[in-house]
Amino acid sequence: MQARRIDFTNKRKMILTDLLVSGSAYYRVIPSSDKTNVTLKVLNPLNTFIDRNPESPYLKDSARAVIREYLTKDQILANYGDYLTEDDLKELEVLEKVLDVAVDKLN
Repeated sequence: MQARRIDFTNKRKMILTDLLVSGSAYYRVIPSSDKTNVTLKVLNPLNTFIDRNPESPYLKDSARAVIREYLTKDQILANYGDYLTEDDLKELEVLEKVLDVAVDKLN
């Protein structure tokens, strides 16, 4: 059964473009919070690192994959806010202030 909210045409174009340009393409299937649908997320090959199994040519046999994402403070809080401690929230505030100062110096 096909998920209704996934735009397969654009996702397919993104995957094909990544494959043609970089020689590799990665995607991730994420179940929705209510477990009734899925989201197909196309991953940037430059920010995806696979710990390959030397005994197998298949990625599915790999031990892990690391996906580097750059998120804003609001995105971090929305996605991971339930898992953050008070110390984590304070550190996030400090990092935001440091980044603001660095950006101001560049301007």
